[in-house]
Amino acid sequence: MGSSALWIPILRNSTVMSSSAETPKLPPGPCSWPIVGNAHLMTSESRLADFMEMEKKYGNVFRLYLGKQLAIIVSGRDAIKEAFLTKAADFAGRPILYSTEVFTNGGSAYSVATEDYNPRWNLLRAITISAYKMYTNDVRKQAEVYNDEFDRLLQRVQAKNGEPYDIKSNILAAAINAFCVMMLGSRYELDDPEFIRLAEIESGIFMMFTEGFLVDVFPCLKFFPFKSIRAVKELSDDRDKILGRIYREHVEANRVQNPQDLTDALIKATKEAEEEDPSNKGMVTDQHFIMLMNEIFIASVVNFANTLAWGLLYLVHNPSIQDLVHQELDHVVGPDRLPDIGDKQSLPFLEATINETMRLASVIPLSVPRKTTVDTSLLGYHIPKDTTVFTNLWSLHHDPDFWDAPNEFRPQRFLDKDGKFVPPNPEHFFPFGVGIRNCVGESMSRIETYLVLARLLHSFKFETPPGCDMPSLEPAPQAFALGPKPFKLCAIKRHDV
Repeated sequence: MGSSALWIPILRNSTVMSSSAETPKLPPGPCSWPIVGNAHLMTSESRLADFMEMEKKYGNVFRLYLGKQLAIIVSGRDAIKEAFLTKAADFAGRPILYSTEVFTNGGSAYSVATEDYNPRWNLLRAITISAYKMYTNDVRKQAEVYNDEFDRLLQRVQAKNGEPYDIKSNILAAAINAFCVMMLGSRYELDDPEFIRLAEIESGIFMMFTEGFLVDVFPCLKFFPFKSIRAVKELSDDRDKILGRIYREHVEANRVQNPQDLTDALIKATKEAEEEDPSNKGMVTDQHFIMLMNEIFIASVVNFANTLAWGLLYLVHNPSIQDLVHQELDHVVGPDRLPDIGDKQSLPFLEATINETMRLASVIPLSVPRKTTVDTSLLGYHIPKDTTVFTNLWSLHHDPDFWDAPNEFRPQRFLDKDGKFVPPNPEHFFPFGVGIRNCVGESMSRIETYLVLARLLHSFKFETPPGCDMPSLEPAPQAFALGPKPFKLCAIKRHDV
């Protein structure tokens, strides 16, 4: 991975920490290089395995220097629990990056994912949670939105007649349109120029941030004309034009008494928060609102598509498990209809397969980075204020102390002796993050993942194209998120869609 993959959160105005002035109470860690510190470790394609080895050597909390910025890697159940549950507020900050300043209109529009831990963040999160509850109150209505869009996906897959097919890009397109219905109230035709541009914007921004920005490690480089930073600015400007127009249309429609989509629900939740506490009035601007729509878009779409792609890959590599999913679907659903939300409780093996995919893939392996808000401690070590904090969820999800054969795809680990689904231990399993900054859209994402995978596997058997090697299970070289490398599969028809 090149130096452009150095997407390492750095608080530009934070207290500078250097190895030469190391405090004895700080966590241990590897020696750092002049100027770059240990930043090279974050760019290595073997970084997750390397961090697990460092964990064995230094313990569940160890330090790195990213340039001159102190960072810690937190892993293991006890350390994660102490940091993000017991001392949640101490570890609830968000590093301020130069790239995110560009992304958020000069830092004027931070939202739930990018805002630091402060009263506005609390308000934005409360508004988002309230809006999600309004929108997801009717689960069947929500499922209908997904079913309509993803049934179109099934038809496109069936039209390929078993020929090799880039299923991930088509899942992504369907997910974007499902989001548009959910968030914006209407869908696009796939050849609509605005839909194409919106997909380019959100996918482009996500990819750039997962690949990283050198300027976030060395802020002095912000004066250089990096193409990647200019690209983020251009994409962000176009994003604001499209989402800004749609937001203003929702404000003018004034449907707060009867919200039709998630944007209406967000507007209603904002008004209610302002009426409940007048001091909230004006705290959330139009630009904050547009950024909130954008963050929900990225969180709802790209990680979902990565999870589904990994699930299909694991099933192709483990055909006996795919056969068991097919058998369960045939027994519960039968050949004459598609699975629906009402079948979910009767499909324990499919539910186990989804959870095993989330565990094994761990698509956000180091979580979204945080920072400490005060001088604090962790496992007896001193952690200064403004320290960048990475949560090693990959290590926790592959810890042999909690998971038998952790590197194997075994959905059966989530079933009891009678074949009933056993939810993962909440202390060992955090696919949607942990603590007060975890993903607020988890329930919606789980419903979407279930519906899409259930319908794909009911309708098709997925295989490697004849004469081709198995697709790689090595992730694409990205610093932040883990998506599979490009692949094609053959979808062999099982039942009519």
